[in-house]
Amino acid sequence: MESCIRARFDMTLKAPENSIHDPHVDFNDPHYACILYINDSDGDTVIYNQRNLKDKFTIKKTITPKKNRLLFFNGAYCHTGHSPSKHQNRILLNSNYYIPL
Repeated sequence: MESCIRARFDMTLKAPENSIHDPHVDFNDPHYACILYINDSDGDTVIYNQRNLKDKFTIKKTITPKKNRLLFFNGAYCHTGHSPSKHQNRILLNSNYYIPL
């Protein structure tokens, strides 16, 4: 696929409850973000309403990892994930795609 910027597997290990990672955007250029969850787990993904990392965050959507669930969203939105606290790991495939101009 010509528009793919990056594809990577990610595994997050079990941690104390409510271990949330820092909000981020994957790239500064216009792009779509895609997450394919490989296993059922806790450790939700959070997409915020904000596109600027300096803003105060409000939650747009919270997604629970379910095996074979595909999440596709505008990568300009700040987002993050939690480490699982009930499952041993959270495994996903994260990929990013340029938005055609």
